[in-house]
Amino acid sequence: MIITLFPAGAGQLTENTTHGAPLPNWQCAKDFDDSFVESISNDPVKLTDLYTIDANAIPVTATINSVTVFLQSMGKKISKVGSSALKVSPALRENGVNTVGTVQTTTANYALYSQVWSTRPSDSGAWTKSDIDSLEIGVSQSGITTGINEVRTNQVYVEVDYTE
Repeated sequence: MIITLFPAGAGQLTENTTHGAPLPNWQCAKDFDDSFVESISNDPVKLTDLYTIDANAIPVTATINSVTVFLQSMGKKISKVGSSALKVSPALRENGVNTVGTVQTTTANYALYSQVWSTRPSDSGAWTKSDIDSLEIGVSQSGITTGINEVRTNQVYVEVDYTE
């Protein structure tokens, strides 16, 4: 079975800025509308947001097969100088450890990016119901370039694949 869980609150990191309605970061990354979290920079520093997630009905005895974090993101070149290589990475926090996933180059239009974790990245152990209950998901964004660029994410969610 697969359950989809969305941001429900602020997590351990809130480094990106918001655009659109005056909403907190986690809400701008939940609703897939005109609001989004963004990184505007000419610096390759990664800015990361993490969000708590919805409660779930996964049985305690379930076997967690995988956790997949999805991002709806885009990159946009603002200045006319330099070259664009705008990046996003799915991110998560479990067992008190923040993990930034594989760096992926964005396109100029919104696209879906994801990463699958079959085991906990903190220790390569099997996922448990308790891990999912305390899981935080998010996005790490960066512009690796000269000039001013913007990376936007308007939706973050996680799919948990489990067997009862």
